[in-house]
Amino acid sequence: VSYRRHRWEAPPHTRVPYPVLDGLTTLAVLGILVITLSPPGGRGGTRIHLLPLSDFWERDPHVDTLEPIIAAVANFILFIPLGFLVGVRWRLFDGWSSVLVLAAALSLAIEIIQFGLGGHDSSIDDVLLNTLGAMFGHGLMVIVRHWHPSRFTR
Repeated sequence: VSYRRHRWEAPPHTRVPYPVLDGLTTLAVLGILVITLSPPGGRGGTRIHLLPLSDFWERDPHVDTLEPIIAAVANFILFIPLGFLVGVRWRLFDGWSSVLVLAAALSLAIEIIQFGLGGHDSSIDDVLLNTLGAMFGHGLMVIVRHWHPSRFTR
């Protein structure tokens, strides 16, 4: 890709970093898709949870495990790289609102696909936590850009 950018007479400062960022972003999205759309381990049916945080409200702390909490943390962490990388690479996703829309749309699409595949639980919690994770990643990018502006100039 770097060679092609050189042949297209791309500016020298974009020949290597942009293809690397493109590759990292592609890996982040593929990782999200593999983790979220892989077949579930159990034989559970499809359920839809439209009430936010219902897994936490309905849970009995004396009987249930930490599984809902671990799932919530994993959903949050899963989208952090995406929120960081898209703001660095594409000017379109440099603002908070565009990252919010991208993360929410991708997460909602994943939940719809999971519902269609069956065997997955589709939850509004996943959409909210994924979006919050992407926003956190974007916030990290803004902080890093503030401290190292020379590395993030376009």
